[in-house]
Amino acid sequence: MKNSLYILLVLGILGALVMGCPAADDDDDDGAFTAGSFAFSTVGVNDACVDGALEVVYMPEGAGTPSEWGYPIELPAFEDMPATVDIQLQDPFNDMTVEITSPGDDQFAINGEENLGVDLDPDTYDDCVVDYNIDALLTLSDNDNLTGTVTLHISNWMGDDCPATTDCDVTLDVEAVRE
Repeated sequence: MKNSLYILLVLGILGALVMGCPAADDDDDDGAFTAGSFAFSTVGVNDACVDGALEVVYMPEGAGTPSEWGYPIELPAFEDMPATVDIQLQDPFNDMTVEITSPGDDQFAINGEENLGVDLDPDTYDDCVVDYNIDALLTLSDNDNLTGTVTLHISNWMGDDCPATTDCDVTLDVEAVRE
């Protein structure tokens, strides 16, 4: 009888300890993503518009040299999606409003509004204005790093110096790091 009481007492104490102890912080283990500001860089370009001539617009230092974007982009936590976010882009591109959603585990899809009348590359194509919109798919590597692609759908080529006249896509391979 004494042993039974002792076993019940030990089990009761262990149960109280387990129930009374706060759970360990496992935010990093459960895949939770913390919203924040991310610095993006273009690390590769696939120009399906003019056989690579536009690569210099997106990677001015040449292939193999990442090109940092001029402004960071705020990414929401997964539980706050869908989200509408205004992003600032560097010249020659205009700022735009984008919708950010999560199409799957650890992924962000970014779809932008149409951006009209963009001077494609005034230094190379003096008289060429285009319209474009973007679609991006980013995958979370960890809470502070993402990789993915941004596809620029370019249309409505206007001007005497335009290198193309048909709708086409330029795809950027990108990396993003939490600031």
